[in-house]
Amino acid sequence: MKQNNTLSLETFGQFPLFSSNIKLPPIAIAIFAFISIVLFYFGIYLQNHYYILGFICSSILIYFFIKYPRFWLYTITFSLFIFFRNSGEGVSVLDVISGFLYVFTLFSWLLWQIAIKRNTLVTNIGDWFILAFFILLLGNSLIAVMNGVSFFDWIREYSIMSLVLFYLPIRYYFSEEKYLKRLLILLAVVCILTDLQQFYDYYQISKINIVYAYQILITRNINQTLFTSASAFGILFLLSEKKFNRQMILMAFTTLNTLALISSFSRTYWIILIFEILLFFIILPVKQKFKLATYLIIFSSVITLTVMIAFRGGAFVALQAIERRLETSTKGRKDPSVQSRFAEYKAVLNKISDYPFSGNGLSNKIRFMEPIKNEAKNTTTIHNGYFYLFHRIGIPLSLFYLFFLIYFTINSFVVYLKCKVNLYKILSLGSFSSLIVIIVSNFTSTQFCSRDGVIIIAFSLAFYSISWQKLNKNQIVTT
Repeated sequence: MKQNNTLSLETFGQFPLFSSNIKLPPIAIAIFAFISIVLFYFGIYLQNHYYILGFICSSILIYFFIKYPRFWLYTITFSLFIFFRNSGEGVSVLDVISGFLYVFTLFSWLLWQIAIKRNTLVTNIGDWFILAFFILLLGNSLIAVMNGVSFFDWIREYSIMSLVLFYLPIRYYFSEEKYLKRLLILLAVVCILTDLQQFYDYYQISKINIVYAYQILITRNINQTLFTSASAFGILFLLSEKKFNRQMILMAFTTLNTLALISSFSRTYWIILIFEILLFFIILPVKQKFKLATYLIIFSSVITLTVMIAFRGGAFVALQAIERRLETSTKGRKDPSVQSRFAEYKAVLNKISDYPFSGNGLSNKIRFMEPIKNEAKNTTTIHNGYFYLFHRIGIPLSLFYLFFLIYFTINSFVVYLKCKVNLYKILSLGSFSSLIVIIVSNFTSTQFCSRDGVIIIAFSLAFYSISWQKLNKNQIVTT
């Protein structure tokens, strides 16, 4: 006999639209009809069938998203490997689709839950700070426009940052373990697809005659945050798994992500992963420490062999490139890339001092002399996430975001210490590790507006929150 709470969990947080015997409100029908007429008009007038096709596809998706909210989040999750990849300049068709699929659906859900259903999404002070942050951040658009930033550029950057709020619907609909496990499997598939994309880039490199280490070092390096977090989660799941076949799958998954991370040639993330492994050695039980040592030996052998096979005659050059990256990490200010960062930081700090409270606006550019090429550089990129926040939105509002991030990071470790069930111990410790990746890597990059960075934050917060809810409701029992 099923318990009564099964029905409540299934229907918890659902829109009234999910029930087939409840009709759409008249205002929704009117808006839907108006949009339909406009799109069909442009489709016929401009003789562009993509308007009509886009309308039909989006209408079908909207229906299924509303009817089955988990399908919405599964779709979002599976499409991430494409979202992570697309980072070109300008606006492409994929950008438009992403805007609808991610931003439009997210804010529609939030508005429905808060304004229409009057549901309380705030369960702790961290939730309050992040929601207040994005509401107050709307006022930053005026500052940005006053400083010469186009409103479209401001919207684009705000949209990327706001994807952090996806942790709220994920927490909302995946509190049941069976749905949570399905989501984890789908995320693993996305990570593997992203790994394969990274390896494809290096396959293209391997077809040329690699002679010098710089030929490898100048290649595309993205998604390092994803690779680092996936490697940490893979290690934790592997150490707790008892079935041999699943151990082999998890070992392959962890190896793939570690290889992808190495191929990014990002020293900061290499060091972060090493420190996280050392942290695991300290806090994990003795039995898992021995397993971790064994797996590290296997990983090292597999990775070395893979590099030799992948680059064939260029294996020595590839290893030389890795060695060069590690060597430059010890040069300090003599490292040319460090000199470039200091020149950039000086320009950013000057602009922060001009507007310390209001900021200069999202997507605001900085200008500085690049010492490596000895030329002026005008860019929106800031290689420090904290300076990025202070420069773009001012110090007071930045503290809202930083408090929220630190609050969840500390509490995720607390939940790990209190949990008794392996799944939630792994999720809470993995979330802690991922948030540490964000906090540390923000000293050399801007994760608060990078695609993989904001998604990693969202899923980490969701996994922590689900574990916290289970613990708070005394639903976790000793296994």
